[in-house]
Amino acid sequence: MSESAQNRRHLGLVAIAFVLGGLQLLILGFWAGNREERPSAVRDETTPVIVLHTPTDGATFQGTVPLIFETLPVLRPARDVWGISRWELRAELDGEVLVGSRDAIEVFGNGRYRWPLDGLAPGTHRVRLFLTDPRTGSIDGATPMVEFTVEP
Repeated sequence: MSESAQNRRHLGLVAIAFVLGGLQLLILGFWAGNREERPSAVRDETTPVIVLHTPTDGATFQGTVPLIFETLPVLRPARDVWGISRWELRAELDGEVLVGSRDAIEVFGNGRYRWPLDGLAPGTHRVRLFLTDPRTGSIDGATPMVEFTVEP
């Protein structure tokens, strides 16, 4: 094989390598541009904040009791529950754990929400909100327990 033929063959291999490299970069660019945004590992480890505004300790209600609360970061609907990253929202009402379904919680905006509790028996009740990791059962970001009364 002549030197000229070897140079053309070498040049052809270099051109193929550049085309394949460019194709890899193009695929990587499409993949990065179309992937779903996920919370960073650092954010996933940050304990979320949850603040219960209503009811306040000692409050009295007739009928529906609204749980008005705020979270940081913002809650997002996931499957059939609300959550923040790996944590899912729960309420503890008189020792029973309630799950906040997508339909039960209203969004006010700016991280504020309303979760109405209907059908509570007259008397004194205790409630708190918390976020739990369903994989481990760990509880993070719990509010203090609040005691309120429902009148007949």
